[in-house]
Order: sequence, then C-alpha cells, then structure tokens
Amino acid sequence: MSSSPGFSQLLSFNEHGSGPPLLLVHGLTVTGEMFNPVIDHLATKHRVIVPDLRGHGRSRHLPPPYTAGQLAADLTLLLDHLGIDPTAVLGYSQGGAIAQQLVLDHPRVATASCCLAPTPSTWRHLGRSSKATFCRFSSTPWACSGWRSWSSHGAPSSSATNVPPGSRGSWPTRTAR
Repeated sequence: MSSSPGFSQLLSFNEHGSGPPLLLVHGLTVTGEMFNPVIDHLATKHRVIVPDLRGHGRSRHLPPPYTAGQLAADLTLLLDHLGIDPTAVLGYSQGGAIAQQLVLDHPRVATASCCLAPTPSTWRHLGRSSKATFCRFSSTPWACSGWRSWSSHGAPSSSATNVPPGSRGSWPTRTAR
C-alpha cells in the first residue's frame, strides 16, 4: 500500500496490489475507506487506486468547486501523476456520476467503467459512452451480475444490468469471497 498527497492540489490516495489498474471512486459524504472490505480481493489481480475525492477525507483541504467535472479532472490529474493510462473505473453512488463524467470528459483515461447505484444524473449519459457498464439495484451494492467476472477478466458484455435486491447475495460477503 502506498499513500500520497504529492503536491498541494493532488488528491490523497491509497494504492494496493499489482496488475491492470482499477480506479475506485467513492460516493458523496464518504471516503475511499468505503471500499476497504473489498480491496484485498480486488488487489489480488489489480493495481487498485483508491482516492479521497476533493472535499472528502484526506482531500478535504482542496477548495471548491465540487462539481462532477472538477472531480473527474482531479482523477485525471492523479492518474497522470501515477503514470496510468488507461484504467478501469468503478464508481459507487455519486462516484458513478463522477466515473461517467470522467469517461465523457477524458475518454483516453478509461478502458471500462462500472457505475454501481449511480445517481440519476448518470443515466442520461448511458447512450453517449460505449465504455460504461451500469448496474442498478436498490439495496445490495456490489451484487451486479458479472461483477466478479469483471473484476477478474474485464468488463461484462451487457450495457446495463438490473439486479433485484437480495437476489445475488449481500455486500461485502458476495464480492469478498
């Protein structure tokens, strides 16, 4: 694991594992620590990058604006700093909207994106990006069909997956097995 706030405008982040890069983008009012239950599993096959977004956690010192566009630009700056181009991106909740903005504004950055429980603003862009996989569910994060295979082999083939609550297990036990 490594951690950095390199220079004053760089997001604070943790890095785990090795292999193809995977950027995890947390939701509003939480930090990258929300991914702790699944990081070890993902890090067995990926170089996992877990930032705290601008205004959150160890990056709370960074000033506004806190728009999806600014947060996506911050992620691009972090990836450039780490020499990563391109990466798979997983965004949860508001992080899904930010991941989608990242794909739209900086298409060279992402090989694939998976937006889990994205905010409604994310869905309007569904047709604009061929790199996005969207998973919608009510109460079982990480339970989307194909997530385990995506984490091991690349993005699932479908462009949208709807998973009924409780139908595929519960977080974090489903993914951490």
